[in-house]
Amino acid sequence: MRRVLLLSDKSFAARERSMIDRLEIGLTSSGVRALRAGPPIPEEAQNDALSKRHIVQFEHGAPLGAASALGVRVTGGGRVRHEAQQFLREMIEDAGLPRERPIEVVHGWGERCWPLAIELAWESGGVAALEVWRGDLVGKLRRYERGFERRGEEAPIVWLAPTESIRNAIVTSSASRPVRLSRWGVHVPAEAHAWESLKGPAHIAVLAPGQDVAGVVACLGGIGEAVAKHEETLVFLDAASTRTSRRVWQAVREHGLESRLSLIADMEGRRELLVQADLLAIAELGIGMRSITLDAMAAGMTIISRPDWETEFLENGKTALAVDPPTPDRWGRAFRRALARAKESRRIGRAAREVIQGGFLASDQIARAVETYEWLVSADAYQFTDSEPNGS
Repeated sequence: MRRVLLLSDKSFAARERSMIDRLEIGLTSSGVRALRAGPPIPEEAQNDALSKRHIVQFEHGAPLGAASALGVRVTGGGRVRHEAQQFLREMIEDAGLPRERPIEVVHGWGERCWPLAIELAWESGGVAALEVWRGDLVGKLRRYERGFERRGEEAPIVWLAPTESIRNAIVTSSASRPVRLSRWGVHVPAEAHAWESLKGPAHIAVLAPGQDVAGVVACLGGIGEAVAKHEETLVFLDAASTRTSRRVWQAVREHGLESRLSLIADMEGRRELLVQADLLAIAELGIGMRSITLDAMAAGMTIISRPDWETEFLENGKTALAVDPPTPDRWGRAFRRALARAKESRRIGRAAREVIQGGFLASDQIARAVETYEWLVSADAYQFTDSEPNGS
């Protein structure tokens, strides 16, 4: 039985916990001993500047699935090697793991846990399989590899890319470790709830992690202009967008959206309400791969976003609508088109749903993970000779 540790940093543990839950349970069903570690998830903080009536707050659950749940501080810096050694000793004792190569693969989710993941892999004689989920991380990969080379060792790393575009960027970068394509997956509901009624009011969800305030403000400006004649249209806004600047909340008021808007706390962690909407606007650029986009596509929602090289499966006019340049006018034009041409919007949403069914299913992700783990731990693949495959 293969022994795999699923390690996540704070951000990933919160927003992608459903996906990691599915992976953990699927791995266990496939005969993998899956252990899981990461920081505890605190209750989502509310912004005091916001009216309580606009908050939709979900309770955080603590699903442990079928894995052995382990607590660990995910940090970096000079103490990381000591933390890795201490954590391994505790894990061997508490989880009953063998002392020889206790963990074969450390699957790391989120850059903040990478230093610990690499050290854990090294100390246990295994491999760190690290998810490069965002394009701007590609330029940092060589730095992690050099950290081991300076110690006279070969970094026990394989890079995992969730999209072809990110994989190609890694292949052509200065990184020297192998890269494997590792598409994420979601469940596809039996029925596509988006655009069920072509005559009823359409609802808009806005994904905005809060890294690009100007982008969110422009998107809200476009929504405000587009929904002026659609009185029953509701808007669900990611509450994370309001935490770094008052400009987002000012834009809500300026464009007359206050009465029809609900702020969704922990939108990515709890997405039950989001997938009941018809449109998903991705207001910010460079937010990387996020399974919430795949969930929206699986539900038949129409994605409206800025063109992003990281997510090649979002094709303008086919599986999404692109906004370029991201001005309020262009956002408004895209939303007017989606609301006025409901049949076309439904067609685009259904095409996106077919993309998910064709290669982004949760079962596909689990099967690919098992295949990758087997490749890493068999036939001395972890030594990463030049003859090893570079993705599939």
